[in-house]
Amino acid sequence: MANTLDVYRDWLNIPDSEQRPLNHYQLLRLPKFEDDTAKIRKHYRKLNAHVRKYSSGKYAKESQNLLNELAKSMLCLTDAKRKKDYDEQMGRKDGKSVRLRTLEELLVNRHLIESPKLKRAQHLARAVGIELHEALIQQKALDPSRIAQNYAESLGLSYIDLGDLELTERVLKKVPAFLARQHSCVPVLVDEGQLVLASPKVLRPEVEDQFRIKAGMPVRLAICTRQNVDDVIEDHYTKEQAQKEMGLKTSMMRAIPADGEGDAEGSAKDTLTPQQRREAFKRRAQVAFVAFAVTTFVCIVVLNLPFEYGAMGYAMGVGAGIGLGVLAFGLMTVLKL
Repeated sequence: MANTLDVYRDWLNIPDSEQRPLNHYQLLRLPKFEDDTAKIRKHYRKLNAHVRKYSSGKYAKESQNLLNELAKSMLCLTDAKRKKDYDEQMGRKDGKSVRLRTLEELLVNRHLIESPKLKRAQHLARAVGIELHEALIQQKALDPSRIAQNYAESLGLSYIDLGDLELTERVLKKVPAFLARQHSCVPVLVDEGQLVLASPKVLRPEVEDQFRIKAGMPVRLAICTRQNVDDVIEDHYTKEQAQKEMGLKTSMMRAIPADGEGDAEGSAKDTLTPQQRREAFKRRAQVAFVAFAVTTFVCIVVLNLPFEYGAMGYAMGVGAGIGLGVLAFGLMTVLKL
């Protein structure tokens, strides 16, 4: 009599001696408490590719279940907070707290980008008020997947390649087409009672609330590339479907951008990093100071040389300078320059 299939033993070469159920490290064939995010992703992708060989035929269901298990393990171990909680439950005692590194630190330390390219992207990000990862993508400084992986790690979030997953209609239907298209965000799987959403950017809290309400369950975010999410939207969330959901006429569909650019433009300004806010304040203060200095000088010269207002001329000049400086600062703030 043939032995019953054991996917862990027969497909992943995990011996029966390893106690079931397997923990995330065992499943991904990793040393216990492995902290290297790149290594975790590498093991996941290798195992994912192997298990996919069985995705058609008599073991399709078993293959799909195991692929989901692998994805959930990877998502846990590459999410900083969830990994910390999981390791503590596993008995980790060293109390190691991994400091999140900035995107700049990750790219430089891993020798993924040259300094001039990084500086150009930083300048673009400051100039137009977008995040660094968006500037890097616009300038094609790196492969988008590399940028997204390091961007996710800088946030303490998981990165996921949607091409590694078999998305099911049951999960995809948890999010309406108009919401997926409007925010460039799609559901990928349900894990521990939460709907995992994939997006190329961080969602604003109010947007997360919309997804939570529509899905009827808690949500959490994983980062993917823009191309990834656009492909899923193209295949599963049509404009016609979104139109039907919102009860709009075809002529009004321009209000629902397919690639989320409209939302990205608004959200980029609403989700500036503290560093970008400081840079914006510095620019406004510099312009305000120049306006104050020039106006004060001109007014004092004009009022004192021909009219000899004396101290009153100085006071009027300073007052005019302060007024114009405040006006310049206020206008730049309103216009988000």
